[in-house]
Amino acid sequence: MRSQKNRTLETADKRQSRLSRDQVRHKQNRLSETPHMYRNRLFYDRNIKAKKLKRETLLQAQHRKAKRKRTYRKKMDEQHCSDFVHNIETIRNDIETNAYFSYRCVSDCRYHCFGNVSKLNLNFRNREQKAKTKSLADKCMLLDDYKSFDGNFYICHYCRRTILAGRIPPCNEKKITF
Repeated sequence: MRSQKNRTLETADKRQSRLSRDQVRHKQNRLSETPHMYRNRLFYDRNIKAKKLKRETLLQAQHRKAKRKRTYRKKMDEQHCSDFVHNIETIRNDIETNAYFSYRCVSDCRYHCFGNVSKLNLNFRNREQKAKTKSLADKCMLLDDYKSFDGNFYICHYCRRTILAGRIPPCNEKKITF
């Protein structure tokens, strides 16, 4: 009782020093306890918790359980939302890059999947590449309307092989002029 009375009168400095002393004393007691004392302390703590749970009323128990359920649900919802947003972003990226029939060939103006086309590179480093690129550009429709969704020109492998071999693809847009 005496300590309760004194605690109301103590200053912030005294309170801080008392708490730090208590903390040091508590650590020393924990370090010096034997395994038997440790088991007894844990058992006692469990018994205290069990007694508190037995003493609580039905309304208090319902409130405690509802509170635990709310915190669990909130945590799971936050985790689920972050997973869901991550999944949507990965799906969107996959659709943008690997979706079927989203890349337009500039030679035959058909839509192909990503695996059937290659990027048409109009930059050249030497004469040989310049000649190849010039022959590709002559037989392809390089207009802004024929760019794919990412703003690049693509040509399918069949048309590329045919043009580089010196022939015109059978369904060439420039030759047929749809």
